[in-house]
Amino acid sequence: MSPQQAEELTELEFNLAGLRARLGPSYTAIMGGAAKLAAMHGAYLSVHGTIFQGVQIRFGRRILEPKADVLGPLRITLDDCWEPVVKVGSAGVKHPANASFRVTIDDQFLDPASIERDLFSRKAA
Repeated sequence: MSPQQAEELTELEFNLAGLRARLGPSYTAIMGGAAKLAAMHGAYLSVHGTIFQGVQIRFGRRILEPKADVLGPLRITLDDCWEPVVKVGSAGVKHPANASFRVTIDDQFLDPASIERDLFSRKAA
């Protein structure tokens, strides 16, 4: 390595250390947010009675509105792609939420799936 290359490497390492020091708190906050996203992914709604037409159920950006009255028992969860899934009956047979619900997206909220993909792809890199 030439003296000029060694000097450039030292300068780059110095700049990198400065960036890490400045970004450290932000990185910690972002990873804390990622942990909250992961916890939200485990959210569910158990229904033992009836979900009446006109009710809105919100899971992050997804808004579910029953097309007709929906009878329980059922559980609404999010799949690995953050899409709502309905598990019906005691056997928990899975159905896509759009079979019984009108599913729309509220653009006022961030998309947890894209945030999670971006954070964890950067973490792995």
